[in-house]
Amino acid sequence: DVNDRDGSATAFAELLPDQLRVLGQDHPHVLYTRHNLACLLGENGDSSGAVTALTELLADLERVLGEDNTITQLTRESLEYWQDVAYGYLYAIDHDRN
Repeated sequence: DVNDRDGSATAFAELLPDQLRVLGQDHPHVLYTRHNLACLLGENGDSSGAVTALTELLADLERVLGEDNTITQLTRESLEYWQDVAYGYLYAIDHDRN
């Protein structure tokens, strides 16, 4: 079911170790799976966990794919969204100033 967030999170969580083993941690498919997992954390109610996972992922994406890559940009936007959800609008404004 396309709306089954728990099932999707479980499927991605089960897929990730196999991807890591076969493709390696820097493969774009692995990075995209990590993005999906991080966003599903937020969608399943763990916005702080989503922020942590996306922050770690963004550093890897910038290192591997560059700042202008589509997945990198999508992850940056997702991080900003989940920061807003987790910490509120004022956190995002203060963070942008620094």
